[in-house]
Amino acid sequence: MQELDRVQRSAADGGNEEPTVDKQAQLMAHQFGKAVDHMSTGKHLGVTEKGYLCLLSDGCQPNDLVSVLRAGRTPYILRPAGNGKFTILGEAYVHGLMKDEALEFSTLSNHITLV
Repeated sequence: MQELDRVQRSAADGGNEEPTVDKQAQLMAHQFGKAVDHMSTGKHLGVTEKGYLCLLSDGCQPNDLVSVLRAGRTPYILRPAGNGKFTILGEAYVHGLMKDEALEFSTLSNHITLV
């Protein structure tokens, strides 16, 4: 990591030192790690009943639903609120869920009430 810090300082100071492939790989790995940390803050991994690996908002509980809403761009986490109503807890990333699979993934009826 000392080498990575040196290359970053050189670039920040306007230096023209070209990183080697190893240095570039280290830099990319470091940047990727920072991005993953940033994107996963307040989230945790989970698995649906159908075996999909998910990145879920903190606070999710068993029996919460991962559903694709027709107007949504991403799956959402819904919590049943009784009487056929649901509360949106947040978005979910569902690995392997492609656009065409989304319609069959959702098990809710066509019309639901969000509270």
